[in-house]
Amino acid sequence: MAQFSPDGERVVTAAQAPDNAARVWQVQVAPTQVPAWLPELAEAVAGLAVGAQGMTRLVSESDFNELRQRLNGLTDSDTFNRVARWFFADRATRTISPFQSETIAEYVRRRIAESTTSSLGEAIRLDPTNSLALGRLARAILESNASPAGKADASNLARLALRFDPNQGEAREVLVRIEQHDSKAN
Repeated sequence: MAQFSPDGERVVTAAQAPDNAARVWQVQVAPTQVPAWLPELAEAVAGLAVGAQGMTRLVSESDFNELRQRLNGLTDSDTFNRVARWFFADRATRTISPFQSETIAEYVRRRIAESTTSSLGEAIRLDPTNSLALGRLARAILESNASPAGKADASNLARLALRFDPNQGEAREVLVRIEQHDSKAN
């Protein structure tokens, strides 16, 4: 289910499975005036520029870097300039969108704190090496699904978490619980 706010600037979504999650999303309305640099950015990202005769040419790395410097120097805070600066921002420290103040790292921490399978899965999609999220998801899967497939998934996630952090406690706990369960079954 999805519903827009009366002003059209937000949309709320709700899902029944797996964790009855409801979210509010910001909707940014783009102005009708497109800046001249936008097609150039699209070509640079694609790596191919289209010439006047319809012929394509490769976009060089130096052309791409020159465009990046030019767009990072934009000072106006209009929609397109914000998007351009955000696009080129350091992915390790940038915000979750050009129009939010929360960083990806902060958002991932918040999703981990929610500790649902859905929120932990999203945290891992955004930060695939986050051992805490991997360990918690392993535990959540083990607690909700003790089938052989569930145990295998939990074990794989726990082992992956331990690759990134050998001291990740929740991942170690999952592996111990699986081992204890398997030894009792034999």
